[in-house]
Amino acid sequence: MRICYVNVMEQNAGWGAECFVNEALRRLGHETITLDYRAHRHELASKFRELPDFDALLLQRGEFFPAELLAAVKRPLFFWASELVSRRRDQDRLLSSGLFSHVFLHGMECKRIVTENGWLSKDNCSVILNGFDEAVHRHIPGCKKDLDILFVGGMNARRLIDRLKKHFAVSEAQAFGEDFVNLLNRAKIVLNIHAEDFLDTETRVFEALGSGAFLISEKLAEENPFQNGVHFVEADSTEDLEEKISYYLSREEERVRIASQGHTEAHAKHSYTARASQIVATMQPFVQDTPQGSPVGKDEIAHEIVSVDQRPWKARRILPQFAVATYTHSRCFDLLPIYMYRLRRFLGQTKHYFFANEQTGFPNTILYPDLHYTRDYLACLRRVQEPCLLYMQEDFVLYDYADLDGMEKLLSLLSEGDWSFVRLIKSGELGENRFRDDLYEVPQDSPQLFAMQATLWRKDRLEQIYANSYFPRIGDEPRFSAVCRDLGIRGLYVYRNEPKRGKNHFDSSIFPYVATAKLKGHWNCAEYPREIADIAADSTRLLLDAYQRGEHELAIMRIISLAPALDAETIVSLAEQMASISFSAALAALLSALAEQFGEGNLALLKRVLELLKRADAKIGSNP
Repeated sequence: MRICYVNVMEQNAGWGAECFVNEALRRLGHETITLDYRAHRHELASKFRELPDFDALLLQRGEFFPAELLAAVKRPLFFWASELVSRRRDQDRLLSSGLFSHVFLHGMECKRIVTENGWLSKDNCSVILNGFDEAVHRHIPGCKKDLDILFVGGMNARRLIDRLKKHFAVSEAQAFGEDFVNLLNRAKIVLNIHAEDFLDTETRVFEALGSGAFLISEKLAEENPFQNGVHFVEADSTEDLEEKISYYLSREEERVRIASQGHTEAHAKHSYTARASQIVATMQPFVQDTPQGSPVGKDEIAHEIVSVDQRPWKARRILPQFAVATYTHSRCFDLLPIYMYRLRRFLGQTKHYFFANEQTGFPNTILYPDLHYTRDYLACLRRVQEPCLLYMQEDFVLYDYADLDGMEKLLSLLSEGDWSFVRLIKSGELGENRFRDDLYEVPQDSPQLFAMQATLWRKDRLEQIYANSYFPRIGDEPRFSAVCRDLGIRGLYVYRNEPKRGKNHFDSSIFPYVATAKLKGHWNCAEYPREIADIAADSTRLLLDAYQRGEHELAIMRIISLAPALDAETIVSLAEQMASISFSAALAALLSALAEQFGEGNLALLKRVLELLKRADAKIGSNP
């Protein structure tokens, strides 16, 4: 079989699951055509057009993958959702798309979620477990056991590891490939600790057992194929974990016996070769009648995706010593997919942190307890490694390309030390004290000396502000500004004579974003009618539900976005269809767009639309 395998193999070269599965498929006699969608995100349409013929396409992970490209494929499609569905929420749009012949899921809980939501039937999805590469993860005979306890993983297990270190010699590492395998073979006990609250059966479990290690783990998910006490040891609580570590450290024979049994079981059933066989067996019935001709409908690839391919090179480079830090809350997670899609499209691939009360489904999510705003934010901020960051919130949605040349100059200016921040937008009472070129100083007496808008900050100065603030809820810019004055914080803002937008701020050409996209929980249609319409259109293309934050306002915004393709009578007809619901938040924007489209000669039509919508508002007693 010839398989087009779309994954992140270039990024994880040599050690990622994709590399191991790809090699396993080839060992089984199949041909693979690989495409790394992250490495080629801005030329995916072009890459798809160039694909040679294949029998089936397998997409793994797939965050922000454009559904239009998948819809253009004229071969059976398969999706390996290799992350937890409860954690990687961007998978939802693909899982519910109906595009795939079969979907492979991370675990049984994932399967329950997708079937209960009605996205997939039990027949067209199955669980495929993690695995290990038998050529890489192997037992090394005679290796000296000079490490009592080993944990290989990220910082999320920090609190538990610190507790264990009070009683045991715990070695920590971040390692891959041969270094990882050597560490596994040197350890008397290897620990598996979950990165978050979700039960899981991590890849680390299979790799440890495949390498012949003795494993003690927190409770694993229900799809765990190994037997507690036979192939590994499971702990029910932190106290139980401590007791079992203490017990097995002094019982070498029991450790060796359990490790050997786990190693035998892993190699018999759980290598990536076994996983590749499972994938191929599932694909076989769907590829019997592969159609002739090009595997990709070249004329069906959406223009919007092609236009991303043509993006200027300099808008894709990564700014040095810089990260985006986005503060968010689970109440707003519905905005994250479109926010990140636009950020990556218009800013490029940049190191990104999320400060959130729950897992967002994106990498580098730093959790806060949701008890006190400034304490929560400060704890997250202290884990940011870069010296400069871009302060963001999830509704600061970009609508055009960022000026990375200009932003790089601002980061250089911040590194000189005289200024604490540069705000990328003119907002509030700021005055016009020019520093140089398009930069103006924020007055010390301004109530917006501190503003929660897109701002480049020196991390140490922002940390200083939050360390000296004690505000339980987000907002309260005047009180933050008072803290800045006490600390001698000085900053600049960028203004290039952009037009004013709404009551309190101007547009930004260096960082063109909607400030902000939501207002009192709904889309900010009144100030950003066309931008919100474009966001809604992008959301539709990404198979996201943009209508959660203003179904009726967005319906009108969609009319505006379609106006160039519609005649006036059609627009009035659509308005009539919606005349039973209140749209007062979008009336002014609709009229403005219609007037622009059809001119003053159609004032009668405009008035007719206005009357229809006013009548709708009156039905529920609103005041347009």
